[in-house]
Amino acid sequence: MGNSVSLYLLSVLGLLFQPETKEVGQNIYVVLAVTLIVWLGVFFFLLYLDRQLKQVKDKIDWENE
Repeated sequence: MGNSVSLYLLSVLGLLFQPETKEVGQNIYVVLAVTLIVWLGVFFFLLYLDRQLKQVKDKIDWENE
């Protein structure tokens, strides 16, 4: 997850310091795409954690019976 955040920050910094070869309005789509990828990564990571916590909870409940 830390890798995704650092990739996001590098992408944003790259957009800030790149020469003006594109129109100004087109850069927003790149930023939106990178942000969407980061949010999807966070979402799927939380799903993964939820499944792992359910397994641990079920194991603890099973051992207490």
